[in-house]
Amino acid sequence: MKNLYTVQAAATLLLALALGSASADNPAQTRPRATASLKASAPEQPAVDLERAFWVCDHAASTRGVDRVTGIACGIVTENLKLMKFNGDFDAMLAWWRQRKIAEHQALEAAVAYADAGSAP
Repeated sequence: MKNLYTVQAAATLLLALALGSASADNPAQTRPRATASLKASAPEQPAVDLERAFWVCDHAASTRGVDRVTGIACGIVTENLKLMKFNGDFDAMLAWWRQRKIAEHQALEAAVAYADAGSAP
C-alpha cells in the first residue's frame, strides 16, 4: 500500500508540472484561475512531462477512476497536450493515443510492479 501512495504522489507531482507548462501562447484558451496562477509561478516544463502526466491520468481513469479534482486536472493536462503537441487537432491526438495506449499502460504497470517488488519485506 505504501508504494501505491508513492505512485499517487508521483502522479500528483507530474500533474502539477504539467499544469505549470500550460501554453501561454494561446490567449483564447480558457483556464481556471488556479491554473493561470500556477503558470505564472512555475518554470516552463518540457512537453515530455505533459505527456507523462497525460499517460498517468489516462491509466488511472481507465483502471481505477479518478476523483473530481484529479479529473479536472487531468482534463487540463489533456487539453494542454492537445494544444501543444497536436496544434489542437483532436483526431491527430486520438490516433496517437490509439497507437501508444497499450505500451504506455504496460510501462506504467511495470513501474508500479517494480516499485512494489522493491518494498517487499
